[in-house]
Amino acid sequence: MNKKVLTSSLALAFLLLNLVSTSSPHSLARTPSTRTEPPADVLSLLPASDAVAVVDVHRLLNEALPRIFSGDLAKLAQVNSDVEQFKTRTGIDPRTFDRVALGLR
Repeated sequence: MNKKVLTSSLALAFLLLNLVSTSSPHSLARTPSTRTEPPADVLSLLPASDAVAVVDVHRLLNEALPRIFSGDLAKLAQVNSDVEQFKTRTGIDPRTFDRVALGLR
């Protein structure tokens, strides 16, 4: 996969996550649950959508981004700083999510 396409896709995923969290502060609130693993088909939880994206956040932050920016440690530090700013601004730590499912209509 082309690094430019992957980087653009990641930026779009973070932008959409940011847009969703700022437009509806309670939309990402977690309810207490006894489930320890995410449902097998997270897409079934979304309303009817024209476009969907499922992001494995844990793998993205811990594996993909360090590989993508392995040659540019300053850029990797900037991405980590952006994640921290998102956490500070919204109170939501993206590192705590296993998967994020986005649906667009």
